[in-house]
Amino acid sequence: MYVSSGNFRRAGLGLVLILALAACDDGRGGGSTHRAGPPEAFESGFAGNYLAGQHATLIRDFEAAADFMATALTYEPDNLDLLRRTFYLMAGEGRFKEADALALRVIDAAADDPVAGLYLVERAFRKKQYDKALDLLEKIPRQGLHVYLNPLFSAWIHLALGKHEQALEELGALAKMEGFESIYRYHLALLYDLDGKADSAEGNYINALSNHVPTLRVVEALGNFYTRHGRKEEARDLYERYISDNSASLVLGMRRDQLAGEEMPQRFVQDAVEGLAEVFYSIAVLFHQQSSLYQQSSFGFELVFAQMAIDLRENLYEADVLIAEIHEIHNRYAAAIRIYERIPAGDAWGWLGRIRIAKNYEALGDRKQASRLLRKMAKERPERIDALVELGTMLRLHKLYDDAIDAYSDAIERIEKIQPHHWTLFYARGIALEQSDEWERAEADLQRALELQPDQPYVLNYLGYSWLEKGKKLDEAQRLIKRAVELRPRDGYIVDSMGWALYRIGQYAEALPHLELAVQLRPNDPVINDHLGDVYWQVGRHYEARFQWRRALTFNVADEADPKLSATIQSKLDGGLPADFNKSK
Repeated sequence: MYVSSGNFRRAGLGLVLILALAACDDGRGGGSTHRAGPPEAFESGFAGNYLAGQHATLIRDFEAAADFMATALTYEPDNLDLLRRTFYLMAGEGRFKEADALALRVIDAAADDPVAGLYLVERAFRKKQYDKALDLLEKIPRQGLHVYLNPLFSAWIHLALGKHEQALEELGALAKMEGFESIYRYHLALLYDLDGKADSAEGNYINALSNHVPTLRVVEALGNFYTRHGRKEEARDLYERYISDNSASLVLGMRRDQLAGEEMPQRFVQDAVEGLAEVFYSIAVLFHQQSSLYQQSSFGFELVFAQMAIDLRENLYEADVLIAEIHEIHNRYAAAIRIYERIPAGDAWGWLGRIRIAKNYEALGDRKQASRLLRKMAKERPERIDALVELGTMLRLHKLYDDAIDAYSDAIERIEKIQPHHWTLFYARGIALEQSDEWERAEADLQRALELQPDQPYVLNYLGYSWLEKGKKLDEAQRLIKRAVELRPRDGYIVDSMGWALYRIGQYAEALPHLELAVQLRPNDPVINDHLGDVYWQVGRHYEARFQWRRALTFNVADEADPKLSATIQSKLDGGLPADFNKSK
């Protein structure tokens, strides 16, 4: 049984490299939860500090990297590459006093540097020096990504100057740019909303939602618009439509719950400063998505732009969450906790932040602290289920199945009306029950999950595979797994289940290609390698069977996995498969 544990995206492959043309690859990789010290044989001077900075960058300790690079820069102040790296690090850490001076030096040495240029635009704008900000923006060449970004910046700067019509005109340059329809419509809606043109604002919010995958910001903005105009039911319907089993459900769920109150929210974006913050946040998301999607170095630009967004709008907590997520990606869990703790607990994003804090405590090995926080949250908000779901998942992954079942059951009891997106709860509890040998209850939960999501491939696979292992409903099991393969043909676990279904009914030749493909897709999984060994044996390829069993045994030991599996594999290595082995399984 196996469990597979924005709008800028269409802007094009390699987009993250457009700004990176001004930088050099910093060779980042790896991760750590500790502040970097100097490497062994550390020497003061340029070389020692530069190497220490490189080491800190490799383990993603950007605070230490900034300090080391700044010291190295004192020895080679004319080194443009080092100057840029130091500036990116300082700005990405939100150390604006140091970054201000470095940005000016970068521009003096390379007037067309786009990151330093935008940084200085933001700093001037923050000081309400709007004419200066516009002048600095116009000095940045309109090439590469700036063909798309400059209209956004120019629109909000012109609005700050009181030139509403020109702001709309500047933004209009984005209207026909492929891949930017949603961001254009979103900012146009914000501008109309500020001007009090409700019909135009609403139409553009809706258009922004209808283009590709809507960002959470757009959903929140339209929900805010509906609420301010006395249309709470439409806001509720909107939030419900986009609630799903991801972080959006936490935030939108809180927004939905807030509709019960009498307090009227302020405009989503109240002025040009907050509008420009939206632009910087959008750019930060762009670089984060592109670097993740295309495996490209983003040179820390997402951190720089997220910090600019926060500098302009302190309560733009999505930017804090983005910074924390970047730390999490690089296993810097303590740093992520510090960022999440900046978000007020009473804000919708604060609730998400506390859930994430618990997950980071778990990642740091402090399961007791994580559990304590989640239980506290569950008591604070007895109408919510997310803290209990997270608690159940943590306990299940640590094989504390009875406690996990209790947490999931408490969560299910809190739900007034079961919705399709609750399939994950029944699926998770079903897994915990199956692992606890409570098969009848597990089977009922898995079937309930399928009722809620009939074509959910992982539920189809888990239930079908479980029936196979128990020798029950073999025809139905094969049907479920076949459908799962149709939905996820490149999922190694699901492909393995298809092969194993055929194996269990004695169709060894038909099972073989499925199991060979499964091993290609999941080459290090011990169970899949064991299955392939079994089918090789049954078709008379005994040498290859023993090879696969040895691989399976190696991977099982490496994973510190199932000792029963190791014993079974060893017995097959010693004596091969008995004639009735398939029937006995």
